Amino acid sequence: MPPPESSYAAPGWKRLDGVDLLRGLAIFFVLMNHVNMRLVIAKIPYTANIPALLQRLATVREKAAKEERERYRYKLVVGDPAAK
Repeated sequence: MPPPESSYAAPGWKRLDGVDLLRGLAIFFVLMNHVNMRLVIAKIPYTANIPALLQRLATVREKAAKEERERYRYKLVVGDPAAK
């Protein structure tokens, strides 16, 4: 005896990965917005140190960029370079 067939028919379309990604991002951003609202309402200064951290990051990045420029710049060689 064959098993009874289900009355539920599978949809004839496939899911779109891009739409699923957008849905996931929308859910994530809504959750982050709600967390932000709760922190603001509770008057928690969670952004108080961000400017100082950004300044330190900018300083470190500028120093690294300067060191990289020095390392890879062309240098004028006077005399015989093999005579070292």
